[in-house]
Amino acid sequence: MPKIDPASSPSYSQNPSEQELKNKAKAIYHVLAPRKIHSSTLEGWSTRAAIHEMGLMLKTYKADLQQSNSSHLKQIDWIVYNLEYASSIQDLINVTDENASLIPQMICLKIAALKVGESLVFPGGYMGISNRPGRGNLPGHAILYEVIAEPNQKYSFIINNTGDGIGHHKTNTMSKRTQQLEYRNLDAQDLNGDFWFSICKLKKNPRRNVKDIYRFIDKKLNKHNGNKVSSRQIKFQRTGICAWKSISTWVQGKMAPGLKTKKRRTHEEIMYYRCKKNWIENKIQELKDPILQNYIKEHMVAHKKTFISSSIEKISVFFKIFFKKECKPHRYYQGEKLIELLNNELQQKKQRLEKKLDILIAKTKVSDESFPGD
Repeated sequence: MPKIDPASSPSYSQNPSEQELKNKAKAIYHVLAPRKIHSSTLEGWSTRAAIHEMGLMLKTYKADLQQSNSSHLKQIDWIVYNLEYASSIQDLINVTDENASLIPQMICLKIAALKVGESLVFPGGYMGISNRPGRGNLPGHAILYEVIAEPNQKYSFIINNTGDGIGHHKTNTMSKRTQQLEYRNLDAQDLNGDFWFSICKLKKNPRRNVKDIYRFIDKKLNKHNGNKVSSRQIKFQRTGICAWKSISTWVQGKMAPGLKTKKRRTHEEIMYYRCKKNWIENKIQELKDPILQNYIKEHMVAHKKTFISSSIEKISVFFKIFFKKECKPHRYYQGEKLIELLNNELQQKKQRLEKKLDILIAKTKVSDESFPGD
């Protein structure tokens, strides 16, 4: 497996750098935004940075579990390893085109070594372009692919996508749910070096949609014999958080598997929600740091939408067009009010997770102390 240089990875220290502060602010934004919190400066996160943050989330939770000798430790190690491998592949894709032939070879060898039930994840989607002369940035989009080893030397290929391109999946816009797209009963030849070379090439070429990506995958993997199916149900992402959302939904599917919420096992859901709650609590503690607070005040202006303000916003469009007057119906937050708003939203997030945990623990008919990690 390619090694990741720790010196180049985002990290957290007592004297944080500009990049470290930015990653901390982005982490808070991504867990909240933009349902209520909006900031164009903190939208978007690289796959590598999102994986690093998820790794911190899992490793911190694992440290708590070790004190209780939890049986979930190996599973968390496996998830972290898979994500770090995907991050190392992302690094190779980013560096130069010289790795174009190296990556497919690595992936094919990795797939061949998988045991039944094991899998690997691959960072997909397409890259964006920064600082285009006179045209600004062209945003990219992150998707997470997964290959799972099945019995009889067969494989499944899963597209874990929560944003651009979900029209190719089975979706329900009313409930804001979509389903992973899965190709089953694949041979090693279906996922050969040429396939991964093309996936890398598509990822390197910036584009405004994912039609070419889905068209290519379907042409290669759809055998028209029922091997293309809808898999696990997941939520749509909110704007600007594709890297984090694609990773977090994959992690949830591994920690608490099940095609739908009602089909998940209670003990596994408890593990996942406790892990998430632990992460939210860490964000609440980080937000107490005056240095981080100052960074957020300088780089973020947020507004909280209400039902009334959203309605007024639609009406204001007509005022702007016909009367050339602009209306700002949202409540804007800056300075200390912004920090207070972020903290309140994190606290509400934590309380919702605690309610979910109370319900799940009640289902098990055992005491809370029977579950490690709190």
